[in-house]
Amino acid sequence: MASPQQPPPPPPPTLRVMRLYRPSAPRPGSSALILPESFGNIYAGEPFVAYVAVTNGGPRPLRDVLVTAKLQAPSAKRAVDLPDTFTSKRDAAEAAGLDVDGWRTSDVPRPNDAVAENPASLLDEHRHTEQIVEKTLDEVGTHTLRVSVAYRGEGDAPDAEPRSLRKFYRFNVLAPLQIRTAAWLLPRPPPGVFDDDEPELLGVVECDIENLAHDTCHLIATVLRPPQGFQSREPAPSPPEEGVPLKSD
Repeated sequence: MASPQQPPPPPPPTLRVMRLYRPSAPRPGSSALILPESFGNIYAGEPFVAYVAVTNGGPRPLRDVLVTAKLQAPSAKRAVDLPDTFTSKRDAAEAAGLDVDGWRTSDVPRPNDAVAENPASLLDEHRHTEQIVEKTLDEVGTHTLRVSVAYRGEGDAPDAEPRSLRKFYRFNVLAPLQIRTAAWLLPRPPPGVFDDDEPELLGVVECDIENLAHDTCHLIATVLRPPQGFQSREPAPSPPEEGVPLKSD
């Protein structure tokens, strides 16, 4: 008796990763978030937010679909897990009365075809699972975003090793500011100049901040952390609450 014919291996799902970011200037008819084809310019200190979608484009359902995302910084030995923040962002948008799907374009799968669970026990044909991952970038250099998809086909045994799909996305994180400093000692002040203890040494630190980004940034505050045994004072008034604009060259 011939053994029943096994179904062919399922085609791998389609993986799509796009960066979410706010445009530098409002565009008529555009959403608050736009999805470029590339990651664009990314600067240290800002959050990296990415949309990850896995679509089953095959003719049969997929089972046990698990999507994970990790990010590895230049100096890190291991990549760190990126949690899914999609639900919390949707809840915050709904609470603020915003269009929770206003950022979607024609390149993004329709929300009605989404499966909320991750892992998804069953992903029917032409449906997808999606998530939004986020990480604040605090280091300059080449970062690697690693996205993995584990899944089983319709004919795979429940205890079979899952099939896998992995993709790597490398992007460079730039320094948004260049800071130049100069310091020198001043003559010792005469007695009575300071209300508190008179310093044995008096110095001045000058700081020049240049905006290297392509857009105007706003300087909210500057903080000087002196070494142990020294104290610092701000001779100039603090920046206003809206910050001091630093235009790009």
